[in-house]
Amino acid sequence: MAVVLAAACGGATPSPPSSSAGPIAVVTLPVGAGGAGSAVAPVTVSIARDAAQVQIRLPAVDRPADELTAELESTTSGEVRRWPVDGAPPGADPATRAVTVPAYAVAAGGHVLTLWAGDADQLRRVAFTVVAP
Repeated sequence: MAVVLAAACGGATPSPPSSSAGPIAVVTLPVGAGGAGSAVAPVTVSIARDAAQVQIRLPAVDRPADELTAELESTTSGEVRRWPVDGAPPGADPATRAVTVPAYAVAAGGHVLTLWAGDADQLRRVAFTVVAP
């Protein structure tokens, strides 16, 4: 059974403030990596121990960020959290979308990030594993 943690602000967990202390780790999840119905193994990523936040980038998304919600599930603990999706970060391809979460939300172990348009349109589902650096 999954545990769903969501704030009372439209069902999404609030993003951490951009002025938080500590560095931001950037992780790019490739298209098709560990996705639903895919034979591709989950992507393995390493996040610096001193990272305060993690920006998860998803390339080649054909929907505006304000129409999207990201659902991040820990396959280790079963927790499910929803996060807002931002547009392309500076210098990134315009079709890239980003989800910025506190580092504790992507602790070592397995995770699945699902990108939703509205409540029922699943655009992408990517499995990844976080390992200690």
